[in-house]
Amino acid sequence: GRFDFAVRNVSGDTLVATSEGSIRIDELTRRESRVVGADGRLYDIDPAFKTGVKPVYRLRTRAGFSVKLTADHRVLTRNRGDVAASELTMDDIVLLGRTRFGGQSLDTRLAEFIGLATGDGCLMGDQETALVTLAPGEQAVAARAHERLSAFRIENAADGRAARRSDVTQPQSTLRFGTSARCVIDEAKRFAVLDRGSAEKSFTDAAFGLDQPSVAALLRGLFTADGTVANYAEKSQYVALDSTSLRLLEQVQLLLLGFGIKAKIYRDRRVMGQTMALLPDGKGGRREYPVDQIHSLRISRTSRLIFEREVGFLPDSAKARSLAELNREVGSYTERLEDRVESMEFLGEEPVYDLTERETHHFVANGLVVHNCSEYMFLDDTACNLASINLVKFLRDDQPTENGIPAAAGLQFDIDGYRHAIRLWTIVLEISVLMASFPSKEIAKKSYVFRTLGLGYANLGTVLMRGGIPYHSDEAYAICGALTSILCGESYATSAEMSRELGPFEGFGRNRDAMLRVMRNHRRAAHAASAADYEGLTIRPRGIAAGHCPKPLLTAAREAWDRALALGERFGYRNAQVTVIAPTGTIGLLMDCDTTGIEPDFALVKYKKLAGGGYFKIINQSLPPALTKLGYTAAQISDVQRYVLGGKTLQGAPSINHETLAAKGFTPAAIAKVEAQLE
Repeated sequence: GRFDFAVRNVSGDTLVATSEGSIRIDELTRRESRVVGADGRLYDIDPAFKTGVKPVYRLRTRAGFSVKLTADHRVLTRNRGDVAASELTMDDIVLLGRTRFGGQSLDTRLAEFIGLATGDGCLMGDQETALVTLAPGEQAVAARAHERLSAFRIENAADGRAARRSDVTQPQSTLRFGTSARCVIDEAKRFAVLDRGSAEKSFTDAAFGLDQPSVAALLRGLFTADGTVANYAEKSQYVALDSTSLRLLEQVQLLLLGFGIKAKIYRDRRVMGQTMALLPDGKGGRREYPVDQIHSLRISRTSRLIFEREVGFLPDSAKARSLAELNREVGSYTERLEDRVESMEFLGEEPVYDLTERETHHFVANGLVVHNCSEYMFLDDTACNLASINLVKFLRDDQPTENGIPAAAGLQFDIDGYRHAIRLWTIVLEISVLMASFPSKEIAKKSYVFRTLGLGYANLGTVLMRGGIPYHSDEAYAICGALTSILCGESYATSAEMSRELGPFEGFGRNRDAMLRVMRNHRRAAHAASAADYEGLTIRPRGIAAGHCPKPLLTAAREAWDRALALGERFGYRNAQVTVIAPTGTIGLLMDCDTTGIEPDFALVKYKKLAGGGYFKIINQSLPPALTKLGYTAAQISDVQRYVLGGKTLQGAPSINHETLAAKGFTPAAIAKVEAQLE
């Protein structure tokens, strides 16, 4: 069967960048497509598929890009590569991916009118009349847009009534024009929602399938109606689009990304949260009206230059002249398609979906580049239940010392306890195959046929740290190889013992020769065999380097694979696959791990954002024992900890302290308040 990497667990309404524009991932379950990979190129995919109902979070960036995903779904960052959503911090910089335009064309005259109506218009009445209302100073814009709409209407009208002449009217000191011709109304309804009030205005999914000229015309009309050009002061030059519909602004933000334009959304601009405002009453006076919260989308830096070139305003608008003047007189600096993380918000449980991109193993979801979350590679339509062992629990503290200080860096590891845990959890996971619920009939069937398990470990980085062993060292590679070899070999040996009692997995017979070849190659790697000894491999595995591995671990690894192969040759295996090293980003917290999976610690002090708001501070508890292992004294360790964690007080600090604050006029009460915030 075929091996694929699965991109896991985003909500059904996630828009995926494809060759046909941005399409909901739940729509991609019905057909093959081509999606944008991490490098911006297009790659073929099979139909997406539903994986079940899972807890979902909204990841939001500072500019307002957002995607709904599961906590373990990895997101591509500039500073740390792929990071599980639950592990992202506000220091992480996520990468944005340019979306693609679709292939559907819309007459630009009609597209501009729909954009104008989305900004300052509506669809009203039983006869469904689309109206656009502009300010009195926009006569030239109104005349041009009306003329172009009339020409389109006359060319496409189904009858004389739809083609009859209309004019721009001036009710209540405004400019208004529109039509009820079906050739306009039907298309307007296909691409925009105009009949639910200003706060509910939006584009439809069909708008994301339009080609580049059509999208540009749609946005040009919208920005002409509701946009502004700001040139207030230094660093306050931008194009803005204000709306009470946050959904509309989020859609515009994503459409702009197709042009390479990064826009930022500022939510809730009515800072006092007021629900009433004093507005013109249409009779020359003013009165209070109920108002919705307002939001603002802004385009600045080099993006405003791209906006003028690719989208712009209608040519008769004063805004077009203002933008041209701004861009001519005020320089800008390059804006990268990337953004910092702002928040992770728990939303509840929702259906989630997968798709498979086999080349770069990434795709663009709502403008964010996300990774296949696949730590598991096996046959299509199989699954495994995961379990991870906390390696730190098997460290021993009985290392020889000299004068109370460890004689040398290194590991004292409870190998027998580790073996026992592996055997026990292999049996537990085998039982779980019978108890698990699977997202589809095909996955359930193959999971029973191959009985795949997913036993792994976590906290390897902490084990090495406590042993005083550099993560990027030959000794660390050897220890990692030995621990992983014991894990896999002991688990397969246990699987063979279960096969002796219960029989092998259903697919073993037809895969016997190939599977035993894989087992023999595993054993050769544990024994660091020569390249010529491996069977059917073009890339030689890196065996365990005996000169860098603690002898007890090396012996245990080799014994495990000796047993796994001998038992498998006699009885077969109960499970086609037994081990997986998972990221453990979420369960690692519950397991009291300082590091996740196989990774090193990326910071000694971390801040975790809570779903209900606020943060908590995570401190690597392995720092003191690691320093002790390296021979540091208690006083030295205390100094290091104080430096890493901070003193939590300004008392005695070198630059800003109680004395310097008092000299600046701070009272004792004010200094006490500052101190309280440092706790």
